[in-house]
Amino acid sequence: MKTSFRFALAVVIGLAAGAAAIAGVKPFVSDKSKDYFGYYLPDATVKTGRYQLRNLFIGGKDEFVSFESGKADKAFAAVMAEFDDVTSPKKTGEDGQEFYTRTIRVLPTGYTVGNGIVHFAGTDKTLGAVVFDGKFEKDFFKKPTPDVPHPDDHPILKGKLTVGKQSFTVAFNWFGGD
Repeated sequence: MKTSFRFALAVVIGLAAGAAAIAGVKPFVSDKSKDYFGYYLPDATVKTGRYQLRNLFIGGKDEFVSFESGKADKAFAAVMAEFDDVTSPKKTGEDGQEFYTRTIRVLPTGYTVGNGIVHFAGTDKTLGAVVFDGKFEKDFFKKPTPDVPHPDDHPILKGKLTVGKQSFTVAFNWFGGD
C-alpha cells in the first residue's frame, strides 16, 4: 500500500473518530532518525480570503516524541500550519519585525514525516480542512558545500496545499528560527 494512500486512510479514519486512532491505525507517523526541524516559509504569497500562510512548522525529535506520546501542549504540535489574518492590526516584535496580531494555528489530525516526504492534515473552524502533501529536495539533508546550497537559500520543500476548497502549488524555504 502506498504511503499517501495509507496516510489518507489514516486521516479519514482519524477524522471519523474525532482524530483518534482506531482499529490499530496510527495517524501520527514520523522518522526520528533525521532532523526535519524548522519553519518552512512559503516562497510566494499563499492567501485564501483574509488569511495568508505564514509557515509550516516541523518539530525536532523531542517535539515528535512529546506530541506522539500525548504529552504536548494542546496549542502546539510537532507539525502544524500557521496563517495570519492580514486584516488584523500589526505590531512590532522585540527583533523589530512586524507581525499580525491574529493568527490561526492549524494542528494536525494526522501527519507522516519521513522518507523525504511530508503529509499533513488538519482542520480549523474558519479555514476548513488544511492538507499538505510535499516532498523535500534531495539536497536537504546534505551538508552545505559550494555545490550544495544551504537549505535557506532556495526552496527545499515543494508540494500541494489545500485550504478548504482552494489548492495551491507551494514551495518552502527553510528557516531554523531565532
